[in-house]
Amino acid sequence: PSTLRLPCPFDPDLSVFFVWELPHGHVPLSELDLRRDFGGDLDRLQAAAYGALGDRTTLVPAESQGEGPQLVLGFVSGDGFDAARALLPELLEALAEWIPGRLHVILPTRDLLMVLGDADPEFLTEGAAHAAALFRAAGEERLSPRLYRLTDEGLAIADPALV
Repeated sequence: PSTLRLPCPFDPDLSVFFVWELPHGHVPLSELDLRRDFGGDLDRLQAAAYGALGDRTTLVPAESQGEGPQLVLGFVSGDGFDAARALLPELLEALAEWIPGRLHVILPTRDLLMVLGDADPEFLTEGAAHAAALFRAAGEERLSPRLYRLTDEGLAIADPALV
């Protein structure tokens, strides 16, 4: 109950948790940590956390599979922050340059972020089905069965009718 959580900016069913990274895991930040270590300034915490995540991401190469309209890029580093990378607009914009069509994101577990384009609608439909299957099989680590698309305002839940 004291764990600090914020609504996810692109999915009301998800929350953003902040953690202290330890040598062998993560410890969630609490409201007390926010007051004690950041003077209660949520903007300062977010800037520090997203900055650290961005720095960490530069050390983790994206993996790729397929080519052309069936190219998939992703992060599956196992560091516990892979899905959280979807909170980094600069990363999504950079990945969008490599993906044919509009960028779509899959976050079935916290340890997986996959991006694919909509240049091949059938492939995108298969990607959405794959995300749902991974989500169902994930257990405690699952995040979302949804497909998200990158818009001018950031990530948004993709309209299932368009997939």
